[in-house]
Amino acid sequence: MSKIDDTLKTLNLESERVRDLEVAITDIERVPEMINKYAAELVAVGPARSKASSHASAIFDDASFSRQGNDMSANTAVAEKYRNNFLKEIEEQVEMGDWVKMCMQCGVCSGSCPTNFQSAWEHPPQELFMMIRAGKREEVLTSSSMWNCTSCYNCIVRCPRKLPITHIMHGIAEYAHRIGMAPKMQPTRFFSGLFWKNCTHTGRTNELKLSMGLYFKDGLVQGIKNGLAMQAVALGLVKAKRLNVMELFGGHKCKDQKGIHAMLNKAYEIERTRKAAKMAG
Repeated sequence: MSKIDDTLKTLNLESERVRDLEVAITDIERVPEMINKYAAELVAVGPARSKASSHASAIFDDASFSRQGNDMSANTAVAEKYRNNFLKEIEEQVEMGDWVKMCMQCGVCSGSCPTNFQSAWEHPPQELFMMIRAGKREEVLTSSSMWNCTSCYNCIVRCPRKLPITHIMHGIAEYAHRIGMAPKMQPTRFFSGLFWKNCTHTGRTNELKLSMGLYFKDGLVQGIKNGLAMQAVALGLVKAKRLNVMELFGGHKCKDQKGIHAMLNKAYEIERTRKAAKMAG
């Protein structure tokens, strides 16, 4: 019963919605009567108090408003379009999201995941998929769970239904980022954005600027403290000629930077067209 209670808590459902009854084989004729009695009790309990049923009022609270920033309009648009059908939203807006409904909740994915037992892990994959089916929109999109995926693909290899779980997890993370629902300072999200901007600027990664971006992400004072804590490592890298302090003023670059930017701009254009078609559809 403890696992049932945990599941009910995750889905925000009352304990009265589940019965654990044992019936002797000699009392099999009592089953229809028991089912009818339980059905009547469910009617008395009333509709589920799912947070999804409160629509925008539950989604757009003050905390989520400040987190979404300029992407609030995108989030409002998709929330209005799909209303309380979060599963359909995931199926149409997330890469390979149409596989979510195929999950049979066996838990092999979470048992195979190397990050499953870490403190930062809020919801394992099969739990996220059930939350999607239960309409827990805000809880899923603001979760940091999908950002913890290491792309080891153990879940895909071992899934008895061969769900592309890794792709779905990354797809949910990307979608949450796209509409401004992702946790703003989630470490993986922050580093991904920092690394992408760093390497696409010149076509090469500037290790010094990348490191400084990480050190100073929490402010000037904390950045200085982080730098001092790593000074021995930094000096070692400089001596080994693995770190060049002059990269702060430029650094190594690719020859055809215009070509790289043109290629990326074309990719952005194709992606925007594809996503606009999904939104319109």
